[in-house]
Amino acid sequence: MKVAEINTTELNLDPKRFQYKILHNSTGATGSLSGIDSWNIYLSGIVLVWEDPTDFKTYVVNGHNRVTLAKKLGVQKVLCRFIDASTHVEARLTGALANIAEGQGTAIDAAKFFRDSSYTVNQVKNFGINPRLKIVQDGLSLSNLVSFLFDKVITGTIPIDKGVVLGSVGTREQLEVWELIKNKQVSTATLDEIIANVLNPVTGQMSLLNLYIDSDDELMRLELIAMVRVKLQRSKKLLHLVSNQGNASFLESVGNNLNHAGNLSTGELTHYVLQIFDQLKNQHGPVSEILNKSVESKKSGNPMSSVVADCVNELITVIPKMLNQKVA
Repeated sequence: MKVAEINTTELNLDPKRFQYKILHNSTGATGSLSGIDSWNIYLSGIVLVWEDPTDFKTYVVNGHNRVTLAKKLGVQKVLCRFIDASTHVEARLTGALANIAEGQGTAIDAAKFFRDSSYTVNQVKNFGINPRLKIVQDGLSLSNLVSFLFDKVITGTIPIDKGVVLGSVGTREQLEVWELIKNKQVSTATLDEIIANVLNPVTGQMSLLNLYIDSDDELMRLELIAMVRVKLQRSKKLLHLVSNQGNASFLESVGNNLNHAGNLSTGELTHYVLQIFDQLKNQHGPVSEILNKSVESKKSGNPMSSVVADCVNELITVIPKMLNQKVA
């Protein structure tokens, strides 16, 4: 895998064979460098290329935008690394992995790659790619979609973020949830809440019997819960409350083990706040009653924004009482 400066006139562009990004022009460029009219050798990086043993030509595998710009600006040479591969398919695979590792392309690009290669998250990790990268997580989730739902994401019928949520569950679950929401206006957060409510917490699966969301009232309740969750996780009062060591016993009762010796991060505190809310939202008690009252308020014609605000304010008062604490 040698590195060398290659004359741009010797670099060939064949995006149909090597460009992993779906949307591009005839040169393989996606327009990401449009508007740039100068070349900086220190910022241009290394272009991945492959020498085709059938015609002995050097082809760009990862770097179509940069090479297109270099040719346009009259740059004579660019720094290239040769990929060691027997076929163009292997070379394209390496180029796609490099793009994903750099966070390049879209989640759909990554998903198409994962669908074509059948790579798992462990295989991605073994290639030295951080599996926590958003493009990796979203791409893997989208790649899990059944074909007709994936096609809807590609055409824009289903937004990418909703496709990611749908792809987080199994094939059967995707089909059942889609049948439930396909003719309804459902936000991404509400879709997340739907899946969280119909999944069996023990098996991680759902069945038609679990799909109880068959009325507008129930859907409205889930939409309300989704919006309330966002507000709760940003509530500094609740974060301060949960950080109090006196709440450890309650948090452990809902399945958390606290590190009593050290300070918890904001992310951990947020997780605990939402854990409390999720434990209580569907149980008989004050939290569930507040949510039900809020649904009735929305049905009475009050705007959702004010309903959510009132609901959150009540929850901030009620949850501390359940924790035997007082908000300062």
